Amino acid sequence: MEEFNRVEYNLAAFVHPIDGAQIMPSNVVNNKYQSDTILVPADHTASGFYISNVHNYVVGNAASGGWSGMQFPILPQPADPTLRFNGVVPKDRPSLLITGNSIHSSSWFAQNSGAVYEGGSLYWEEDDVNSEMLIYNAGRVSSSRLTRYTTDENGNDDWFRIHNTTVWLANIGVTGWGKRAGK
Repeated sequence: MEEFNRVEYNLAAFVHPIDGAQIMPSNVVNNKYQSDTILVPADHTASGFYISNVHNYVVGNAASGGWSGMQFPILPQPADPTLRFNGVVPKDRPSLLITGNSIHSSSWFAQNSGAVYEGGSLYWEEDDVNSEMLIYNAGRVSSSRLTRYTTDENGNDDWFRIHNTTVWLANIGVTGWGKRAGK
């Protein structure tokens, strides 16, 4: 669930994907599955900071290398199997504060991911409620069940917000597949 944490003033450097990078062309769905050697299939897109729930404070961090410097995936349920049915939907939580971060030398492994990437989805196999198989798709996920959608306390659309963030030496600066991004 990972909420209300402070991820502040950390350095992530020399980050490399595990067992080959997930290449992400725009029109291809290429799911990666949990296995005996890869327990979290999102490791194919290893990033300096992998924030599975944006309802946190992410301030003043620096990332160098990786599939992405900062990745904010879409999770319809917690990845921890013991927390799957606790009612928390990480993808529907609003961002608290993401500011003052810097990323460089990231996003070289994919055609459409950014040094800051809001997208991709890590989810449990849909066909079986009791499944213990995690699936990861790094690209655009069309199911509304897997799209980030948040509202504020008044029921209005809430934007995914990133402030005062610097990106350089990257294939693409910032990308996302959510409903919309804030300015």
